[in-house]
Amino acid sequence: MDVLESQINNNDPVFQHNQAHNQALAAELRARLADARQGGDAKAHQRHQEQGKLPVRDRLERLLDPGAPFLELSPLAAQGLYGNEAPGAGMITSSPGRQSAGVAQLSASAVCRAMSIRMISSKLRPQEAG
Repeated sequence: MDVLESQINNNDPVFQHNQAHNQALAAELRARLADARQGGDAKAHQRHQEQGKLPVRDRLERLLDPGAPFLELSPLAAQGLYGNEAPGAGMITSSPGRQSAGVAQLSASAVCRAMSIRMISSKLRPQEAG
């Protein structure tokens, strides 16, 4: 196999600017994903637990086999909409992996404020793959 040698100059100011910019974007993405995974404020989570209910991610964890592949499809849906009170549009849309062809999971989060099915949520429903 041929070896590709890098021509990147790590000391080039343009490289350093681009690297810093991309690292900042990656950190922002990680922060937004962490906020979306939180899925609502602490008060809503506490009320949910007082009612004896499991948060949606805990329900999914119990549903899936340990170590099973899991791909969340739209964790940032509704980002910037509804006052950011509906992370992931109040849904976790996922694909459990290639071994389960034709299967998709759609889990609603009751922790999101005013969890009626929002307009954006209806666009996230898994469609039939042809």
